[in-house]
Amino acid sequence: MRYLADQLFRGVLSQRVGQLTFYEREVPVKPTIDYLNAMEEKTIAEQVESLANVQLRLQRDIASLEELTTQLERENGGLSQHIIHRTQRGVRILVSRGVKSQYDFKVQYQEIGKRVRTPKHIHLIIDLYMKLTGNRQLTLQLVEHIINNVILKVQPATSYPPALQIFSSGVVSQFQQLDNYGEYSVEFLLVITELIMIQEKTNYPRGVMNLNLFKSFKRGDDIFSVVSAATFRGR
Repeated sequence: MRYLADQLFRGVLSQRVGQLTFYEREVPVKPTIDYLNAMEEKTIAEQVESLANVQLRLQRDIASLEELTTQLERENGGLSQHIIHRTQRGVRILVSRGVKSQYDFKVQYQEIGKRVRTPKHIHLIIDLYMKLTGNRQLTLQLVEHIINNVILKVQPATSYPPALQIFSSGVVSQFQQLDNYGEYSVEFLLVITELIMIQEKTNYPRGVMNLNLFKSFKRGDDIFSVVSAATFRGR
């Protein structure tokens, strides 16, 4: 409409029904406005009529928000991340949606100023060996806690993102001295291990890989056997 008005006020022409009216310099304002309004109403009426003939085809009538979110995340490679916990050292512990099952997820973490990383079993075991060198008795107590109060008690996830089921700051204080040894804090180890165990229980309810791994460490099996178990990907 703005283009047409510009043309009219420049004295090019004014189109009326069944006739053309030419203006040299001045254009009568009211007839022009009336004409433009009529043209606009006619255009809108034509568009409404056109839309009335359009048939929308939906895959189904109702789609839940959760389903739409899941589909969007999967189409984008599961890149959406959720912060599950932030440690006292400022490490963000994250999850992103997986594809193995309905509530599958991937565990990741990000230290301050560093990129997002995925923890591996071997990383946790090496850190425990470093703690074992610094304080053997307390490290074995920590591993026993992980076995009895985390691995054997966590349940499969029933929603996404998952929630911590066992972790509490009170437990961390019992093993705080181990923060002096190794790369990871006890808080980090407990949260990461719990999430990994929830993930395993969600995808492999009868899986025992992590249980056997920590039992092997606690028994004092040779390092080669423990490390081999930590790098084994089966269930």
